[in-house]
Amino acid sequence: MLPMIAGVVIGQPVAGAAASFGALTVGIAIITAGPRVPIGTLIAATIGIGAATFIGSVAGLVPPVHLVLLAACGFLAGLMVAAGRGAAQVGINATVALLIFGRHAAGPELAALHASWVLAGGLAQTVVATVLRSPRPLQAQREALAAGYEALAGTATEPPAHAVAEAALTARDAVSRWKVDDNRPGAESLRGLADQLDRIRQELHALHFERAQLSPDREEYHVIDEALALTGQALADIPPALRRHRAPETIEPTAAKLISLASQLGTLDGQGTPAGPAATFASARIEALAGQLRATGRMAARLAGTRRISLPVAASYTAEAVVVMPGQLSWAARQIRAAMSPSSPAFRHAVRLAVLIPAATELSRLLPWPRAYWLPLTTVIVLKPDFAATARAGTARAIGTAIGIIAPTVIIITWHPRGAVMIALIAAIAWLSYTVFAASYAIYSVFLTALVIFLVDAAEKSTIITVENRVVDTLIGGAIAILAYLVWPTWEAKTLQAATAGRFEAIGRFLRAVLQVYREPEAFDRAALADFAAETRRAQSEVMGSLERARGEPARIRPDIERYSSVLAAARRIVAGTHALASHLADAKAQVTVPRAALIADQLDDAMSELVSSIQAGRPPGELPELRQSQLRLAAESAECLSPEDRRGAILAALLDPLVDSIDTAADLLGNLYHRAA
Repeated sequence: MLPMIAGVVIGQPVAGAAASFGALTVGIAIITAGPRVPIGTLIAATIGIGAATFIGSVAGLVPPVHLVLLAACGFLAGLMVAAGRGAAQVGINATVALLIFGRHAAGPELAALHASWVLAGGLAQTVVATVLRSPRPLQAQREALAAGYEALAGTATEPPAHAVAEAALTARDAVSRWKVDDNRPGAESLRGLADQLDRIRQELHALHFERAQLSPDREEYHVIDEALALTGQALADIPPALRRHRAPETIEPTAAKLISLASQLGTLDGQGTPAGPAATFASARIEALAGQLRATGRMAARLAGTRRISLPVAASYTAEAVVVMPGQLSWAARQIRAAMSPSSPAFRHAVRLAVLIPAATELSRLLPWPRAYWLPLTTVIVLKPDFAATARAGTARAIGTAIGIIAPTVIIITWHPRGAVMIALIAAIAWLSYTVFAASYAIYSVFLTALVIFLVDAAEKSTIITVENRVVDTLIGGAIAILAYLVWPTWEAKTLQAATAGRFEAIGRFLRAVLQVYREPEAFDRAALADFAAETRRAQSEVMGSLERARGEPARIRPDIERYSSVLAAARRIVAGTHALASHLADAKAQVTVPRAALIADQLDDAMSELVSSIQAGRPPGELPELRQSQLRLAAESAECLSPEDRRGAILAALLDPLVDSIDTAADLLGNLYHRAA
């Protein structure tokens, strides 16, 4: 609304409309790039549309040059899909600006003026989005995490239940948009709190398992019982803290008591007598629980008390964007380079755009009515990297356009709104279109159509003709996009298979790095293990995105979603087991060599490699090493706990128990998946 007001005040409604176009495109980036989109993305979107406006206006003087630039820009925009939703939106916005202003050809001076108007609108939207940043209660994410910790608190005194795994999965889904972008505010705390659900659950499971092996008259049994009760009380304090935006109050005192209990278990009689395997294992797990609780409390505290951002904080966000943007650009460049392969879905999408945009533009020039650029514009908007989004967007766009022309046409014919009335209409409809975007693309298209009609009428006073033509253009452009995808589709089966293999490869590298420390303590590197863990999270995001896209494909093409989901659930359990091993290393006061770990470490590496080969080849896994026998042998050989190596070996054997189960389960599920496919 602000650019339109400025345009009316200075007597330049066309300038106001152009600035509103800049604000509109940056606003769309805000709602499509995810919650709390980084300021750097908005700056990149603003610069992109400004540059494309100038280049498009000048290139429009020579249509063949304009077509070549459209092909190049479309190809780059397609590749930018590989760098995430924010980058994809930047590329599409720039392509749209290049396309539209190519139809308003001008010399360098006038083109620079057009670009300055668009830049002004985009920058105004960016500034407003920074200063009036929405509150950060993260209510849905907090509620999902709170529910997960409520379920987890209940398992502290009862054996771990399936409900905890479901609650943890729901929490991870709720914070998934933050898991893929470390630069978003709250990303680290949200991701960490979601990950801690599985880590604490693993520790509780280990303690329940150990307690079940003990007689109730043993001292260790009662100490473990007390530790579990204390943990349950501390976990119960986290949900209200998340919901009420406060720091948990009982975490630190509880952690101190757990450390005391762990020390109590360190000796059998308090006189320095070496502890047995049960006490040693329970002591390590209780101490690990104390560390996990402290970490959880710190992350919950960082999320506490967030409120609407004031101007000084907004300025700090802008300064942070200047520092962060080079890293974001470097990462995006690496993703784009990796997508430069004919087998990449992003590459195929880029080729489709590079061919269709200039072809649709040239077709629109042959049509006998003005402003036929709506045809290629619709092609750009409708065409997506996957079938489901393309079909859904095409249908929604066509229906939304057909409905969206009715009300604004009647209003313009009947009332002839101008000035303040027109600005109020534009503001209300813009608000409605942004508001319903996440709920329904079809309804969003209805309001967006009305918004564009009013903007065009404010600038050109020829809305009725424009509306009639735009309906035809939109239908043709949508049909071109859908037909082109069907002619050269990118079905998700191969991508899902490759992403699943990548997920298991990343887990295998993480597991190998963790087990290497048990063999060579000097290999312990906390930062390197964190990098491996981050790699597994990125692989998880990629494979879940592919799985979601596959759900929207036709049944005859769609891969076996349910079996893939089961395989990926097993992968999550392997990751949880690996995190438990890594947590034990991080909690240890000193790293100790476990010579007996070499055999099972090699076998686990071989097993993970076989699972990866199975997925890549689309065949059932071959025979895996005897992991269970090796795990039991390690437990038996370390049972005496006469040395630090034995005590570390006993703990390792206990931690490997659920991990071996998870790997065997993944092998069985892959066998079911690929036997059925065969």
